[in-house]
Amino acid sequence: MTGSLLGASGAGVLGDLIGWRSVPIGIGAVGFVALALAMPGLRGEGEAPGRFDPSSFLPGYRAVFGNPLAKYCFGAVFVEAIFVFGLFPYVAVMLRADGVNSATVAGLVIAGFGGGGVLYTLTVRWLLARFGEKWLMAGGGVTMAFCFAMIALRPLWPAEFAVFVLLGCGMYMLHGCIQVYVTELAPTARASATAAHSSFFFLGQATGPVVYGFGLSSGAGITGVLIAGVFALIATGWICALRLRRPAPAGT
Repeated sequence: MTGSLLGASGAGVLGDLIGWRSVPIGIGAVGFVALALAMPGLRGEGEAPGRFDPSSFLPGYRAVFGNPLAKYCFGAVFVEAIFVFGLFPYVAVMLRADGVNSATVAGLVIAGFGGGGVLYTLTVRWLLARFGEKWLMAGGGVTMAFCFAMIALRPLWPAEFAVFVLLGCGMYMLHGCIQVYVTELAPTARASATAAHSSFFFLGQATGPVVYGFGLSSGAGITGVLIAGVFALIATGWICALRLRRPAPAGT
């Protein structure tokens, strides 16, 4: 979350100071340094005994998708990724339409989402104890929907920054609970379950900008997609809250 916060705000500053090409160049440089440090530092670490057995591939995923909760877990992260992360590439477009041409401001607004993630990590213990998983998931969906409605109203950018902080917190209220259920879909195939979870999440992130772009080209505009997101995110949160349940202990 700290990386998301610093990355978004730093990219905006670099874009304003020395041009947008500095951002991918900077990312590449940081990645190269990380690789150069990791290769000698992690040599010999994490080497698992044995080899990958291809015969376990299909049974593992069959066990994961055989659990009826899988469609809710994977469907939910796909939907939230489409609407939430698909919005980020268009933040600068919306701000420019409002007369704000600074990439630094756009980066700062997006960084608010990372700040919301940090807020979630600091409060999640209290939230779980106070509300429980069911209301945390439902509340996460409602919180994200409220934020989308506020963004559609196009507030001034300082207020939009606060909305993005709330959006980040709401998103992880739902997403964090879903992750717990993903690890329990198939206890003998947890790696397959988490891999599928990541796949659906990142597929949603890749699909999101296309959905918002279609909204722009179709005349509905970003506002139309945001309004659709209000209903989609409320439904996602409540469906997860109503459907995701832990199995009853044996003998009860």
